[in-house]
Amino acid sequence: MNDRAETIDLDACAREPIHIPGLIQPYGVLLVVEPADGRIVQASATAAEVLGAPMQQLLGARYDEVLQLSPHARPYPVQGESQHLIHAPVSFPRRSGAPAQAW
Repeated sequence: MNDRAETIDLDACAREPIHIPGLIQPYGVLLVVEPADGRIVQASATAAEVLGAPMQQLLGARYDEVLQLSPHARPYPVQGESQHLIHAPVSFPRRSGAPAQAW
């Protein structure tokens, strides 16, 4: 066991671009889902390419029609609390192949 404390360079952490709001990785997607009915009400600009469907088809669709999630990854409703999907493998049934851009 090592008792010495390691120095963390907090300035290096602050320089990481993950703290910049408004940026979604080109291989990622941000979906805003209406909790009452599971419908997608907003999506990041990357959604159409990554998910393989035009934005017009994504908006208003239920999230579980767009994403194939295993049953254990779906949120359980808890009265008065926010719902979050756990990190789980997901597939995109509407996308016929890989995205046009390799990341």
